[in-house]
Amino acid sequence: MTDFPKISIIVPIYKIERYLRQCIDSILAQTFTDFELLLIDDGSPDGCPAICDEYAKKDSRIRVFHKPNGGLTSARNYGLDNAKGDWIIHIDGDDWIEPTYIEELYDTAIKNDADIAICGFRFAYEDGSFVIEHPTVWDDNRSTSLNRYIASVWTTAWGSIHKSSLYHNNGVRSPKNITYCEDFHLMARICYFADKVVSIDRPLYNYRQQSSSIMHSLNDKTWRDELTSYKEIIDFFRNKGELEKYIKAMSWRTLKAAQDMTLNPSRFEEFKNYNPDKKNYIWNCPFIGFKIKMLSWLITHGCTPIAFIIIRLRKLLGR
Repeated sequence: MTDFPKISIIVPIYKIERYLRQCIDSILAQTFTDFELLLIDDGSPDGCPAICDEYAKKDSRIRVFHKPNGGLTSARNYGLDNAKGDWIIHIDGDDWIEPTYIEELYDTAIKNDADIAICGFRFAYEDGSFVIEHPTVWDDNRSTSLNRYIASVWTTAWGSIHKSSLYHNNGVRSPKNITYCEDFHLMARICYFADKVVSIDRPLYNYRQQSSSIMHSLNDKTWRDELTSYKEIIDFFRNKGELEKYIKAMSWRTLKAAQDMTLNPSRFEEFKNYNPDKKNYIWNCPFIGFKIKMLSWLITHGCTPIAFIIIRLRKLLGR
């Protein structure tokens, strides 16, 4: 490995012994070879640390870091602080990539003089089935494209390549103390600072769906993390003096995340206080149904007694 590889690949690792070899093998099998692989053992209590050390002995491109457990964002930030490459790639340790993943992302970014390149991905289910997701289309209109990205469902750190200068020149790191929707928090800022983003409409990343993953174990903490993430990004845009450009898309995401509050009278006030501007974008929000739109409008426009009566009637009628 050269002292200054073109690309740094950061893989956070915690309790994924069953899948880790497939992930590492898919990286080492890449057609593009000028990279360093940073395996960040986040205090994993299983066989992951030994697997990491085993691979490091076989390939000089691999650097292993053993650290106390601090969570996904802590591991990613540790990797960013130690990365030497001009480009950054994030890969989750239980996922795997297609053989041309790095080559296609890197070549697309270079040929288009872009700061970020994003590709499609596959949901890989435990029964062996796949569902393909296409990336957001980016064009020369920066704010329009970023709005389109914000309003999309999938805004992940993996499935893309980023210039490392986006992180280092702007002080961007994964958010601390947020364990859900942390990818959106990171990518909204990275894409904001990018002069140009391009996409590849090919599924080159395989995102493993496990029944034990955080996506299948949502609770009050994850839900609040999501709303906190949106609030902090709204504050980020406000501090940049550009909130007006992005408040509609951010309000849509807030309405979707907070919709369960509209069904719980004890949380009406809390719902109203999360991003008050969202009341202006209720009726054109594509993520919520008519019932939630109606309750959201009533709650945010001072008609909570009516919303309360509707909910009570629905319970009495069993709807």
